[in-house]
Amino acid sequence: MDGLNGLVELIKLMLMSMGVIFLFLMITKYQLVLKLIRGVDPIQNGEPKAVYTEWKPITEDDNQIVAAITAAIIHHNNRG
Repeated sequence: MDGLNGLVELIKLMLMSMGVIFLFLMITKYQLVLKLIRGVDPIQNGEPKAVYTEWKPITEDDNQIVAAITAAIIHHNNRG
């Protein structure tokens, strides 16, 4: 009968371990859902942070940045 008691103790330990893992996963899921609903880091230094920025027209500086990125991509693709 001692072997049966050991088996029962192992099953109890297994169920408790599964419960702890389940609890951890539920807490993690809850935090992830809240983060997705609120957006990434919506409050910074106590002040609400804008999640989206307003549209702005393309300037000459932006054209130079786009040209540099395009040249880097072409160079990378041609390394072969």
